[in-house]
Amino acid sequence: MKIFISFLIVVSLIILTHSQSTEECGKRLGCFTFPTNCKNSECTFIYKWGSLMSNTSHQFVLAAKIEDPNLINSAWIGIGFSTDPLMGNDDVIICKNTPAEKSVQHLFNFGKFTPSLLDSRRPDLGISDPRVITNNNFIICSLTREKSIPGVENYFDLNKKFHVLAALGQVGPSGELIQHILKLPSQNPIDFTSETIAISTSDGVKVKAHASFMIISWMILATFGMAIARYYKFIFPDVRLFDLKIWFVIHRPIMIVSYILTFIGFFIILADQNWTWVDKSRPTAFAHSIFGIIVIILAFIQIFVAFFRPHQDHSTRYIFNYFHGVNGALLLLLSTVTLFLGSAIRRVNLGTRGIGLMVGWTVWMLVFVLFVEISKNKLTHRQTTLSLNNLQNSAYQNNQKEIESLIKLENIKFVLLGIHILVSIGLAIGLIYMIATEKIF
Repeated sequence: MKIFISFLIVVSLIILTHSQSTEECGKRLGCFTFPTNCKNSECTFIYKWGSLMSNTSHQFVLAAKIEDPNLINSAWIGIGFSTDPLMGNDDVIICKNTPAEKSVQHLFNFGKFTPSLLDSRRPDLGISDPRVITNNNFIICSLTREKSIPGVENYFDLNKKFHVLAALGQVGPSGELIQHILKLPSQNPIDFTSETIAISTSDGVKVKAHASFMIISWMILATFGMAIARYYKFIFPDVRLFDLKIWFVIHRPIMIVSYILTFIGFFIILADQNWTWVDKSRPTAFAHSIFGIIVIILAFIQIFVAFFRPHQDHSTRYIFNYFHGVNGALLLLLSTVTLFLGSAIRRVNLGTRGIGLMVGWTVWMLVFVLFVEISKNKLTHRQTTLSLNNLQNSAYQNNQKEIESLIKLENIKFVLLGIHILVSIGLAIGLIYMIATEKIF
């Protein structure tokens, strides 16, 4: 018996030592890895299983990469068995790694909240040989799970097929589980009796699409559309298209497309979250969601009010202009804050690069607005002076100087607009590229 126990310990240590290896996936072991087809330590999740020692149990080795060094000693990783790829009604195993506790517990998740122990008297029901260690930036958990225990409610029989739910989260100061930072379900139900290589349902496509739509909408389209409306009404003043001034012909469709992309991006991220709101335990993501929904509401109001835009000569037109302008400025400010928070979300995995890019964008916006505001005020002053000269029948030479000054100011504003277009597109492409090439859940 002692020899057998020693053998199990040796085997467990060997499994732990090779926990970050994917070489046996599909050969001797079943595996669920992310990203799909990743190799060894380049993976974020490496979940492996097999029936190497008994026909009545499975050996599992769970390994998850922790990018944040401050998190690795206060984290949990888990595997869930579910009849579908969604959270709720899941048989869950959680491995905790903290200085005070290294444990493996068997739980059941009835909804989308913190799971409960499957049996409060036996937290490790059906689990034997549990081990939790860290290796470099990986948390590794090995265990043996009985395939089935007849008569125990909600203990899923692994002789049947189930989806795998891989998850990673933080452990609170009192040992409580904080909502997952990362989660990923398998695309199809898994046969645990075979050496299956399971594929994830997503590589963060919805998150990336959401981010891309919002970046295009607010860094490129909205800023250009708003700039045209505030600073470039002087372009082709005598030309009309469909009885509309040229600046308005440019402004309106750009803003409509911007808002459409915003609404699409909003519904995409809701779908990614299974139509639930972000939990408060993820403060950055929660703050991002609150600012985001405010932007959505203000954008909807902006569109709604635009439908009742009074005629230019109407007595209430000044009220519309004031509200439309203030609401637009709020949208620009809050969208920038929302993008800032989005780039800082741990799930997006941009780190200081994303923050740095957003700082650059914010600085440029401040510089751009400052210069075009100065140019706008000077342009208005020159136009007023020119009008007074005409009224007073001033000398031709004075008028000519004012006209030349007006042209110079207009040219400066066009140069600033050109630079803004290049900067906004360049920074937006850079941010989208970083998001597209990162591993996101």
